[in-house]
Amino acid sequence: MDDFEDSYKNAVEAGQRNLRATKLLSNWCFHAELVRSPGRGMIEAATGLPIGHMGVECKFSKKIRCIVGYWKMQRTTSS
Repeated sequence: MDDFEDSYKNAVEAGQRNLRATKLLSNWCFHAELVRSPGRGMIEAATGLPIGHMGVECKFSKKIRCIVGYWKMQRTTSS
């Protein structure tokens, strides 16, 4: 049962990071949009967090598309 609980916790944490990343994305570029892959997992459906596969696309340049399995945004400090 610990494996399920750990997997659930990791998925929720990833979804929370992705939610923050989507806000950062919209602050970075007004025209960037999040593109979702079809389908949703049970944890994503239950929590409403963006956990599944996503991509970033520019509304003005459809040639630029970045598919991301998950995002891990971290604050970095420069020395």
